Amino acid sequence: MTIRAYLDNAATTAVAPEVLVAMNDVHHNELGNPSSRHPLGLAADKRLRAAREVVAGKLEARPEDVTFTSGGTEALALALLGTVGGGGGRGGAKKGHVLVSAIEHSAVRNSAKLLGERGFEVQSIPVDRRGGFVEPGMVEELLRPDTVLVAVMHVNNETGVEQPVADIADVVRAEAPGALMVVDAVQSFCKLRLSLPRSGADAIAVSAHKINGPKGVGALVTRPDLALAPLWGGGDQERSRRPGTENVAGVVGFAAAVEHFALDEMRVRRQMATLCDAVWDACSRARQLGSDNRRVQWITTYEIPKARSEVLVNALGAEGVFVSSGSACHGRKNLKSPLHDAMGVQGSSGLLRLSLGRLTSDEEIEAGAETLRRVLTNLAGS
Repeated sequence: MTIRAYLDNAATTAVAPEVLVAMNDVHHNELGNPSSRHPLGLAADKRLRAAREVVAGKLEARPEDVTFTSGGTEALALALLGTVGGGGGRGGAKKGHVLVSAIEHSAVRNSAKLLGERGFEVQSIPVDRRGGFVEPGMVEELLRPDTVLVAVMHVNNETGVEQPVADIADVVRAEAPGALMVVDAVQSFCKLRLSLPRSGADAIAVSAHKINGPKGVGALVTRPDLALAPLWGGGDQERSRRPGTENVAGVVGFAAAVEHFALDEMRVRRQMATLCDAVWDACSRARQLGSDNRRVQWITTYEIPKARSEVLVNALGAEGVFVSSGSACHGRKNLKSPLHDAMGVQGSSGLLRLSLGRLTSDEEIEAGAETLRRVLTNLAGS
């Protein structure tokens, strides 16, 4: 398959060469299980501890408060189901009121649904329909004395809109001091400055494969005194929070990705502007979703009137240009994006997401812009 332009970096990224080197070193030279007490096990444990320090340092957290998981989805499930869902929330609440923004990733929305099945009352936080952001004032209106958890993502995976998580956390602390603040930072980790203590979050979920690391590795980073109940039974790995033999090679690859990740904002801004010009040249009726002054440079989504998302994606893919119609986690089943309801996207419109990364080349942008202009003119031209 010919790849002329990979413009779907919000779904996943290519593994960076230095990450492959780090992982291959573990595969070839680290035989031990980190739980074993012989020299091979101790060597593997040392690699694990070093990686934990790298991930923790990026969020100004303590290494012992980093719990490695199989990815962002598991980290978010642990944040919701392993805290209030497992009886580990502040005040020991076992039932209560949960607030989840209307544009959260399915990893949060479906974990919140499970909380609802366990007796919690789950309520959606609406977003500004034009700007796509959560207003702290709206959160304040919805908070109640029995609110036990609030979940708001840092950067939306479809619109690229940065949410004011620190301001929202301030409101939560003032109005519902017993509630936990959970932040999905999968799309922003290593790209925007984010500090666990300064953000006011109790738990932050991150993932390796969005920053040119391996798939199947993530982490939940928590405040020091947060109690977490494991999602399943097993051994005492990850401070008994996440049973199962650790993925040492994956974790080392994650750390290597963190250490080497650097996004050239000026280059990405220029590249995205070129793609956006191509979209508007072909379809003047296209609507860019989300507030311009809150949107990050590397993700944007367009509403394309009277066009089917799957037709756009497939037509571009046939030309070797790879984009998406929204979150990869609901794309295969053609599930409706939460943006349709939250931001008033018309049912007859298609969604086209463009997302760039550290390794996106100018040659890809040139090929992508030319193909976008031609395909959109044919399928949705104004």
